[in-house]
Amino acid sequence: MSLQSIKEDIKRKFNQSLYVVTELLLDIALIESLKVIKIDQKQIKKLLQVTGSYFIEKNDLIYDETVIRALEKDNINREFIVDLLRDIQNDNEINTDIDLTNFLDAMKKYAKDNVKEYILLDSGLIDNYEELINKSIDFILEHVSYMQETIDLIKKSESPNKEKMLQITYFSYARTTATYVDDASKEFIRGAYSICHRYILKELLKKKNTQKSICEVFEDNLNNVTNKGIGSVKYILKDFFGFPETFRHYSNRHDLEKRFLIYKNFAKYRNKIVHENVIEPEKFNYIMGNFDKCDKFFYSVLELYNSNENQELLIEEIVNLCSKIANERSDILEKLYEKSKDYLPYSYN
Repeated sequence: MSLQSIKEDIKRKFNQSLYVVTELLLDIALIESLKVIKIDQKQIKKLLQVTGSYFIEKNDLIYDETVIRALEKDNINREFIVDLLRDIQNDNEINTDIDLTNFLDAMKKYAKDNVKEYILLDSGLIDNYEELINKSIDFILEHVSYMQETIDLIKKSESPNKEKMLQITYFSYARTTATYVDDASKEFIRGAYSICHRYILKELLKKKNTQKSICEVFEDNLNNVTNKGIGSVKYILKDFFGFPETFRHYSNRHDLEKRFLIYKNFAKYRNKIVHENVIEPEKFNYIMGNFDKCDKFFYSVLELYNSNENQELLIEEIVNLCSKIANERSDILEKLYEKSKDYLPYSYN
């Protein structure tokens, strides 16, 4: 795949995540604005002004059993919600005495369930990554015996340049091995952009009343993804996966954290090789003894990301971030809708 094709693929994955985030954010924004409708209607009026007929069309098409049961429980017909939104949009007098608590709780569950399938990593991506690292590990292990034989021959040599020859050999083998791990980390990062929902929301909340468009906010990051390698993995883990917090339920969490420390040391030694063109024997031994642990650590993160426990924690955090934006940053919501409306269901304005 060419560099340009990789960039386009990453942007495609990012945009898909952006549209999922936008639809969830709109659902949560409606819920948050209806919560306070008895005391403040400015929030929902602003929301309907920005989104046009989106919510009216969407709520007219919801047939989720949990939502319908919640309406029936409170003796509210399904048309009431659509009529309420239309009346608010048209500045008509509305009835705010009806308790919408059950309906809003059901809508929140509906929004969470709806987003679940979109924030899972594609199993094909995980399988392809496993195949990639297995090939990488097999290749290196196949050459380990030859590598050790070469080092032993140099050590037995009577050449006055023996130490220099050893240094070059250590450097060459370590750099080759580190490069394979770096390639695997780049593939890991590229795959992560298909589930960058958490990162998008966090990044938008950092921007205080920015005049930039959504595209401009993320432009530098997206343009530089292909330059990111092993040193960037720790930031991807934190910003995209919520590591280690969202992995705290994992029974072997401490083992995972140990492998994370191995990865960080590996990345440090790899950078020393690349930038200083030198490596000491003990660092060479570390590289050769832990390259497979780094690759397997990346794979473990991808695999564990899809676990039910991790998904529940992640979705809860994403929903909380959406609530924060809905209540505090209408400017973000407006820009997201403008960027994504052509790709959202029920959006006709």
